[in-house]
Amino acid sequence: MRLEELLDLARDRSAAGRAHLLGAVGQLYCDDEAVLGLRERRLMEDILRQLVGEVERSVRKSLAERLAASTSAPPELIWRLANDEAEVAFPILARSSLLSDSELIDIVRHKTTQHRLAIANRKPVTIPVSSALVESGEEPVVQTLLANMDAHISPEAYARIAEIAEHCEALQAPLVSRSDLPSEVARRMHWYVSAALRQHLVARFDIDPDALDRSIEITVTALTPEVKRGEIHPKAGLTEEAADLMRGGTPAPELLTRLMRAGRFDLFEIVLARALDLRLAMLRRVLYEPGGQALAVGLRAIGTPKPDFAAIFLWSRHARPGDKQVAEDELARALRFYERISIPAARNVLRRWQRDPDYQAALDAIAREGAA
Repeated sequence: MRLEELLDLARDRSAAGRAHLLGAVGQLYCDDEAVLGLRERRLMEDILRQLVGEVERSVRKSLAERLAASTSAPPELIWRLANDEAEVAFPILARSSLLSDSELIDIVRHKTTQHRLAIANRKPVTIPVSSALVESGEEPVVQTLLANMDAHISPEAYARIAEIAEHCEALQAPLVSRSDLPSEVARRMHWYVSAALRQHLVARFDIDPDALDRSIEITVTALTPEVKRGEIHPKAGLTEEAADLMRGGTPAPELLTRLMRAGRFDLFEIVLARALDLRLAMLRRVLYEPGGQALAVGLRAIGTPKPDFAAIFLWSRHARPGDKQVAEDELARALRFYERISIPAARNVLRRWQRDPDYQAALDAIAREGAA
């Protein structure tokens, strides 16, 4: 279309004429064969600026569809269309390369859910933009983002999505199926999904919860073997000297007593952690907890004789950080508790402590939800 024809169309002040003019100008921007001089381009930009707010929504929507793929459309016009009603803005937000990250983030923060859904469909979605989308906390937006394999998501955003997904089943499957999901987040989600399944199975069927927990832990550990845990597991932290001691076949209670009498508290901790199958951080909580009930449970579970428990209890009080004083009746109370708890009951409690902290946290969270 020549410049003279555009001027003729501009003289038509009717709604139909304005719509025709706007469509003609938009088509020129999308016409690969059109060679636009500076004068023509400035004229068209003036026409677009003046008319885009005056024509009906269907015409603006048509223009947005045409300009979504344009690399030469006026940035001001693209910005106006991107901030229009969601129906008009959608193609621009989803496909236009002329919008910067800062402009997209501004729209994410100040426009509607439908605008955010359009942005979540972009190919690609950059990390700053995806982080802003996740900040909205809107489940449909996050679900659309996860389904977009061209969306780049930061580890911090993934951690936030995992928090939302704990209370939104619709997000769980698309989250764990992401190929770029950080392994720690994957492990957390596997635990949460497994915990939810466990509660369902235990409630509906006659299933031993402890046996089910063991099966779940084996399965999830096999699915996420590369996860590096922040706590040292006794099997990983075993020193050569401790390994040699345990290879001798000496029962754990007897070996612990020998180490205590030899003053080898460094080895004592490692051997007890291995005997109880606890991470060292958890073992130290058990060992130094005020009152000694946790230590009573642990030593009772591995069949430690009562006199040896008493000696280890007193020794642990003096070895603990901070207050090393033993109250007058503290030993008596610990011994009464030790006598009351049976070995099977102690082993049940120990199995709970042995669970992965993420799995236990998921079970606790689901229990709280059920009680609410």
